[in-house]
Formats: sequence, structure tokens, C-alpha cells
Amino acid sequence: MFSEQDLKNILNELISLPSETEWLEFKEANDNFSTNDIGKYFSALCNEANLLKKDFAWLVFGVNKNHKIVGTDYRIDKPRLQSLKQQIADGTTDRLSFVEIHEIDFSGKRIIMFQIPPAPIGLPISWKGHYYGREHESLGALGHKYDKIRSQKKFDWSAQIIDNASIEDLDAKAIDYARKKFKEGNERRDFYNEIDTWDTVTFLNKARLAIEGKITTTTLLLLGKPESKRFLFPNLRITYVYINEHGEKQDYEHYDPPFLLERDNLLSKLKNKDSKFKLLPDDKILTPIEIHRYDNWVILEALNNCIAHQDYTKQDKIIVTEKSDYKLIFRNSGSFYYGTIEDYIFLEEFTPPDYRNPFLAEAMERIGMIDTVGSGIKRIFNKQKEKYLPLPEYVLGASVELTILADNNSNSYTSQLFNNQNLDLGVIFLIDKKQKGFPIDDKDFQYIIISFLKQKRRAGREDINELLLPHLDSELTIERKKKKIRNLLYSLSKNKKILNISKSTKKPIWTLS
Repeated sequence: MFSEQDLKNILNELISLPSETEWLEFKEANDNFSTNDIGKYFSALCNEANLLKKDFAWLVFGVNKNHKIVGTDYRIDKPRLQSLKQQIADGTTDRLSFVEIHEIDFSGKRIIMFQIPPAPIGLPISWKGHYYGREHESLGALGHKYDKIRSQKKFDWSAQIIDNASIEDLDAKAIDYARKKFKEGNERRDFYNEIDTWDTVTFLNKARLAIEGKITTTTLLLLGKPESKRFLFPNLRITYVYINEHGEKQDYEHYDPPFLLERDNLLSKLKNKDSKFKLLPDDKILTPIEIHRYDNWVILEALNNCIAHQDYTKQDKIIVTEKSDYKLIFRNSGSFYYGTIEDYIFLEEFTPPDYRNPFLAEAMERIGMIDTVGSGIKRIFNKQKEKYLPLPEYVLGASVELTILADNNSNSYTSQLFNNQNLDLGVIFLIDKKQKGFPIDDKDFQYIIISFLKQKRRAGREDINELLLPHLDSELTIERKKKKIRNLLYSLSKNKKILNISKSTKKPIWTLS
């Protein structure tokens, strides 16, 4: 995540370059700048960032070709600006979109900095089926560079063999625990009764923790003795930090491999893990309900995701921060690897096709640490919903930061959840953003419609009006609100997300495509 000062420093560096590059484009860009052209630049800059091994590419609005700061009036309305993420995702390969869209004030001028991820290894990114690239400052077809990207072989840090490591470098308790969890997950397999008879090497191979008996980075990460870090790097650890009510670091602890066991040690370290709060949502309930602030499964799931998705090539620590105001923050290095948070929450059929550390992810799945179908994120959201607590917050950028909030400061939010037990997660998503003061854009409303149709199977215009009208901008007239809903439905229909199964355009019946 970049602060505004970070972004100003980056912009200073960019405008100090002698010219634009394959991974940088400046535009004056007025409010009518074509979304289709932005998509073309996204594809080109994304592909070039991959080939030039850049962490990001940049499309900057409000700077002219001479690198003069001129400002831009492109999509001044914040929700409309942020909705561009969804529009780009709808037209790109694998729905890739901006890491972030940043607005900053630079020398009194409004600047927009579109932070663009590099194309994934081996996967060129297209816009509406066409692949774009750059020759210096010129936009054009990707051409022969397409094959360069397609021929890339993904480097999997987690599958690297450590030649000098042996079984002696592994923790015996971690091996026994991994074998137990592996057995629990394979009760219906033919080999279930043989698991206890396997020697250690056979077990490690079967659990995909080793490769043909050879110790891997994954083996050491999950099962290695603390000293086994000598085969890896010094910063390979999980660090816990406690921040007191004065904003001071009051306590900390480092956790080295074996991560399979150290997860539970970190869980025990949390100062507020057994804390409860009392819920008295309305006058009808005389006896307060006591609820645990934290769910152990949620904490372990968040930590397991950090372990599975950390970009270990950056040699950073995984950091877990506990704050006295009942917040837990989990941070791992590396951008969010695939899709968007909303994809995992609202699209039940959404399963990531690949992982940053595929060998590690498979091993963790086999010993019961994670699932590999992407359902964990949605389950974390549902766990918070069940406790009437605010939904988790993600901050995405060069790292992924997840905040679990365990304080129910908003009585209105809590009451709405408690008094409407069957409230759709999509509607709760809107209520949560509202009570936190976060902007709600068209993309959010579209996800809510999709979630609603999953639940109801089909719905008429009045059903969707009833769903969304209470959550639209209160300054809009009823007619303008209804027009906005019509536009949302039209956009979803145009992108083949929903389908009108009625022959009538005046009284449509919508269902998922």
C-alpha cells in the first residue's frame, strides 16, 4: 500500500525520466477519455511490465507529453472512477485489473495514477480479445512478444529442492502432526489403513511435501526445525506485534519454522483471543448475549493464507499485528494473486486456476491447512456476519493486508444484522461499507445483484428496486435511483452476467446467465 507521499515520490521519479517507456504512459485525459483506449493501454503496459520484470506499470492522467503537471477532470466522481476497475476486468484475460487507482493532489493539480500489475508469468493479457504491447512510447500489437510471454516457465520457489538438507533437519512432532492431519483428510482412500505403516520418506512424498524423497523449501517451511532456516533466508519467519492503546509496540515475538506447529503458538500468544462482548441489540431482549470476539478458525485461516500466498522471493516476514482496540492485521508480501476479493465472496463458481506457490499450496491442502478452491475468504466474511461484527477489510498493493475487526462499535449495524438473520451477505456488504464511510461504486451494486439472483434464482425489476433503493445515494430522486438500477442491469446483461428470460422489456424477469 502506498501513502500519498509515496505516490508523490513515485510521480517525481516518473516525470524526471527523459521520456515515456514501455511501462509508463502520461496522458492529459479529460473526462471523455475513452475507456476502450484505457483498456488497450492496460493490456500493453501490463504485458511490457512482465517482459521488463517491473513490479508495476503506470498510466498517469494529468501529465502531458512534456512531463508538465496539468491536472485532469477525468471521472471526478470517486465511485465512478473506482468502477473503472470492474470495467477493465470485464474486458481482460482472466479478469485482471488495476492493483489500485490513486488520486493525489500534486502542486495543486488533481493527478490520477493507475497502478498496473505485470502480466502473470506465461499469460499475456488481452483487451477484448486483442493483445497489445509497446515499442518505446508507441502503442501497437503485442506481436512476437506474445510468444515470449507464453514460453515463460513459472518459477515456483516452494518446489525448490534443498540438496544439503535431510530428514534430520525436520521436526519430529511436526512430522507426526502432519501425518495425523493427512490421515484425517483421506479416510475414504484405499491407502488409509497403510498411512501409519509408511516410513517418513514415503509419507513426505505422498503428502507432496517432498519430491522423490528430496527435501524442498516447502518441507522446511512447514516441518523444518528452527535451525533449518540456514538453508533458506534469515527473514523467513512470522512476526507477532502487539500495539497498546497509546499506539506503542508493547510486545512482540518471532516464529520460525516449523510453521505447521508455530501457528498454534502464535494463536496462544494473542492477548484478546478469549475476549467476549455483550450484545443487547434491542429492548425486547433483557439478557445480554455474550459472544467471543475472535474465531480460532478465522485466525488460522488468515494466517494460513499468508503462508500459502507469501512472495518468498522478496525475503520479507509475514507480520501479524494485534491492536488493543480489537483489531488483528495480517500482512504478507506479494500482490493479491488472482481475481478480486469480491470474486471470492460473490461468485460461487469462482476458483483460482493457479497459485503463487503451487507446490506449497498443494502440500498445505493435503495436510488440512487450507482448501484450494478459494472458499476460505467467503467463509471468513460469513463468520464475521454470524457474530454481528464488521466485515473484514483488505488493502491490496505490493502486499496483501487483511484486517479482522472484533469490536461492534456501530449499534445500528449490529441491530440490522441481528434483527435480519437471513440478510443476504451482499446487502450486509453494502451496510458494512456505509457504516465505515467507504465509497460504494457500481461494481459493488452489480455484485449485490448477482448475489441476490443466486439466492432467489430469478427476480423482477420491482424485486431488485426493493433490494437496492434503500442503499443508493439519498440525494438522488426516486426516478434517478431507478434509472441507475436500469443502467446496472443493462451493463450486467450486456456483459452476459444476467439474462432476461421474459419476452417483455417493460417487465423483465432476470436470472443469472
